[in-house]
Parts: sequence; C-alpha cells; structure tokens
Amino acid sequence: MTIEELYAIQESIGKKMRDKWELVQLQTFHLMQPHFTEEARKEVTPQDVFPLPWKEVKKDPTELSEDKTAILKRLEKAKPTNKVAKL
Repeated sequence: MTIEELYAIQESIGKKMRDKWELVQLQTFHLMQPHFTEEARKEVTPQDVFPLPWKEVKKDPTELSEDKTAILKRLEKAKPTNKVAKL
C-alpha cells in the first residue's frame, strides 16, 4: 500500500464522518424548529443552531485587522520592564 492510497483512505473516512455530522446538524435543526418564533424560523440556519468547525464563516478582512491591532496593543502593555524588584 502506498502513501497516496493511505491518504485517499484517510480522506474518505474523514468525508464520511463529516457527512454524518452534517446529518446530525440537520436533524437537530429540524427538531428545534417548532420551538422557534415565526421570525426566527425565517432567519435561523442549521449552522446557527449546530455550528460545525469545517463550515466556519470567514470573517471580514477589516475585522481581522482590528483584532490584530488589539492583540498588538495588549502585547505592548504586557512587555516586561527592565526594572528589578527590590526585596
């Protein structure tokens, strides 16, 4: 058995597992739907009820840059000082 065949098997198993989780996501969504308000039924999606990590919605690039600047500010505040504490 070659490496390529092993990768193909692994990919096939992963796809089957994703398919099963997506089925669970749809079942959960449909089971919860009677409990939604009329307005929510039109707006809520299966991803809102049961998010799956491989279906993450990409963030807007401007949001990412804001997150980066916030992280940089926190890093600046957390920089160690050269002062030695006196005991």
